[in-house]
Amino acid sequence: MLIVYTTLLGGLGALVRVLILQSCARVSKYFPVDTLVVNICACLGAGVVVGLQLPHTATYMLMGGLIGGMGTLSAICADSINLIRKRAFLRLGAYLLVSALLGLLAAATGLDVGRALV
Repeated sequence: MLIVYTTLLGGLGALVRVLILQSCARVSKYFPVDTLVVNICACLGAGVVVGLQLPHTATYMLMGGLIGGMGTLSAICADSINLIRKRAFLRLGAYLLVSALLGLLAAATGLDVGRALV
């Protein structure tokens, strides 16, 4: 059942990802705001899951399914390649820096939220 639940949560994570991507599409013409927002949300969620200190199986399902289906490093890499192709090196640097810093901040915030909920 672990695989079934993880798969279902992965589908839910992918659905959340698509909804966020669609809602940010208009502002993502010159800068990949859509991927940035969805990955920041995934980092926040990952922090909450870790902070909740759930049993290993529940953490595995949520992280591997819901959070894994929502945010991906591959999307950051694809966006980075697109910015390189456009020779938008300043935007690339900003994107990578903002992704890393806001991702860490979101994960730390989520960790605090998760711990507060325990």
